[in-house]
Amino acid sequence: MNIQQATDDFPAFDLKLYAEFLIKHHRSVKLCDLTPATTRQFIQEQVIQYYIKPRTLQRHISALKSFCDYCIKEKYMEHNFTIGVQAPK
Repeated sequence: MNIQQATDDFPAFDLKLYAEFLIKHHRSVKLCDLTPATTRQFIQEQVIQYYIKPRTLQRHISALKSFCDYCIKEKYMEHNFTIGVQAPK
C-alpha cells in the first residue's frame, strides 16, 4: 500500500499535502519507505517555504501521527515514520 491509496481511506488535507511533498521531491510513496527524516523535511519545507503558523504545523504533525497509528494498527506498515518528529519551537 502507498500513502496515496491510504489517503482515500483516511481523507485528510494534511495527508494529501504530505503525499504531494513526496511526489514533488521524487520520494517513494510506499508506506514501508517513509522515514522520520523525510517527515522532518516535509515539516521544515512547510515552515520555510509556506510560512505556516504553529497551530497549522501542529495539525499537520498530529494528522501524520494519527495516520501512522492507524496504519500500524491495521497492519499496513510496521514502523512509525513520525517517531521523534516534533514541531519546531
